[in-house]
Amino acid sequence: MTEHTLKTIRDTFFKQRLVLDTNLLDSEKHMIQADTTFPIQGYLQVVDHLRFTLKERSIANCNTWYACVDDIQLLRNGQVLHDLQSSAQKGHGTSELCRRPPIIWDPSPNFSSRNGTPIRRIILHCTTIDLVTSVLNWFHHPESHVSAHYVVARDGKIYHMVRDADKAWHAYGENADSIGIEHVANVHEHLSPPQEQAAITLIKWLMSEYKIPPYAITGHRFSPSHQEDTTCPHHLFGDETEAALRAWVTKNLS
Repeated sequence: MTEHTLKTIRDTFFKQRLVLDTNLLDSEKHMIQADTTFPIQGYLQVVDHLRFTLKERSIANCNTWYACVDDIQLLRNGQVLHDLQSSAQKGHGTSELCRRPPIIWDPSPNFSSRNGTPIRRIILHCTTIDLVTSVLNWFHHPESHVSAHYVVARDGKIYHMVRDADKAWHAYGENADSIGIEHVANVHEHLSPPQEQAAITLIKWLMSEYKIPPYAITGHRFSPSHQEDTTCPHHLFGDETEAALRAWVTKNLS
């Protein structure tokens, strides 16, 4: 008789839905320690996750879960299978779009409800200051009345400050259906190499997660309904023109 077993190789979340960990309710995810094994009776790889059904026990009264394939091994009769392929191994194409980069959860109190409005686009920003600690501290202050969903630092670290399901306050008049991404830089700086790579990976993940087409990636000043006098995102993508931003999107995200 063939026995299939799932083994965690690092601490990871088992998830009831295939979305970002930070967008799940506490009741929809369960932290599993490394080197824990579970007999399973069925499985299916879905992009960079494995959907599986537990055989002998449930977790939180649920038998079917998702786990990131980078965090688990699949065994048949005690032997490791190599059927699972991580998004990093698959290379380019749809699977690459779904690769989730490392993200640091650092919540801001500045957010509100989307009131059911679906996410349709991504708005890119430049912080205008080049110290990530200053940006994070400002977004932590309730009196600042500003925030972004993500902040990408010069060294490539990504900070997640507002859940995607909530409305961050990053572009007045544009917040309801958008995800805002701030890039740490002064007004004259381009993206640094590690920052650019992190931004590309993050945006590709979000595009795949929310079915956002390349034409719906824009800069703050170029978003159609913005109600502020701004030149953001400044020189992040070359010169300050929309053509420079569109060329960057075409090169890296199309």
